[in-house]
Amino acid sequence: MPSELDIARESNKEILILLAYGKKRDSGWGWRSSDFLECYSFCDVSIDNLKLDISKLVSILTGFELQESESLTGFSHIHLQAEYLIDKAFTEQYEAVFLNRRSNEPLRLLNQAIEIDPNYAEAYFHRGELNREGRNWGEKLDEIIEDYSKAIELDDTNPRYFDRRGGIFERKGYYEKALKDYSIAISLAPLSNISYSSRALIYRKYGKLDLAIQDLSLAIEINPDGDWLWSTRGVTFHKLGDLEQSISDLTQSLALKDRWVNYVYRGIVYEDAGQLSKAEDDWELAVTIAKRAAGVARMRAGIYRSRGQIQKALTVLDEYLKANPEDQTIRKLKNHIINQTE
Repeated sequence: MPSELDIARESNKEILILLAYGKKRDSGWGWRSSDFLECYSFCDVSIDNLKLDISKLVSILTGFELQESESLTGFSHIHLQAEYLIDKAFTEQYEAVFLNRRSNEPLRLLNQAIEIDPNYAEAYFHRGELNREGRNWGEKLDEIIEDYSKAIELDDTNPRYFDRRGGIFERKGYYEKALKDYSIAISLAPLSNISYSSRALIYRKYGKLDLAIQDLSLAIEINPDGDWLWSTRGVTFHKLGDLEQSISDLTQSLALKDRWVNYVYRGIVYEDAGQLSKAEDDWELAVTIAKRAAGVARMRAGIYRSRGQIQKALTVLDEYLKANPEDQTIRKLKNHIINQTE
């Protein structure tokens, strides 16, 4: 290791952390609190590139001119100052969450980053991220959209900006705008599965099940280990009426990760396919894994209710209440369903 690395590691670790994953920003904020060498290993960047970047960074921090004449790619002096404040903001946020305390310091630091470099898209984007991950974020949707939109105005080449704004548009019920943002994100990053799966859910809301399955199939091709992608496609095949493929996808999802909700849904599909014993087995497994029969009963009732099968929903709740007569929450749910159907 070069001596510059040891010096920089002691005095400027936060900046090196952000530099380490700078080429792979979609790794997420969690990497900011990891060791920068581990970040580079995760991002599959060679140690030679790390040494080169550190040499450039040391040049900027110390003012010494090294033999390398090119500047640090994508970072100006002002950008580095803003990034340092962003890093401090999220370090403070993680500590606040860990200690279960509220703090205005992260927002103050991000506002300061924007004051230092008002034309830096990342600062606006991460202020939007801070609000999206904070308490009562549902009350700040317009503010979040404004920050994401400003980031896009300054840099319309980052797919993550569009994907995140699409998610907030979707939350507000602006499905056409969400669809457009997800499509732009896909065009900018065609090898990322996230926007494909998000767009698929919008297509599903519109009843465009073939398009939804097409997007989910592409997402699975990119990330075959994503259990949620298989389960989402399995549910979509069920809505399309392809019970065999639905069971196959849900089974593959469960092979990747034992999620009780997928046992519940596969049980529903088995029931529709006339395989009642397999359905009962799945629902029992769901209760065992979830360790709360109420959650399983609620989910089954919700699925039946969404399909207009009100009597089946009430039957599930009645069966649960026979074994758990003291559960007033489920009893209120049953009464609510009855009142809505009268």
